[in-house]
Amino acid sequence: EMALSITAVQCGVCALSCAFWVLADGVDLGEVNLLKLFSEEGMRTTAAAVVFTGAVTTAMNRYVETTALGRMKSSEASVILATEPIWAAVF
Repeated sequence: EMALSITAVQCGVCALSCAFWVLADGVDLGEVNLLKLFSEEGMRTTAAAVVFTGAVTTAMNRYVETTALGRMKSSEASVILATEPIWAAVF
């Protein structure tokens, strides 16, 4: 099944793009401490939100979308993708 491989590449490109954006924005990576994010009680909610955003709203969404679009006719898939901005505006 190619969907998992395609999803991995898509998420990897997204992560690299975000990393370049952070570096271009001038963030000092010396201040970043991932262990602190997960171990401090006050930061656990933030850590949970980061994990949820990465795992559910990005990776799972990409996987389901890639799998579903791979099983459709290309004409149906193009209509669905063309209406994506409308659905984004509605929700």
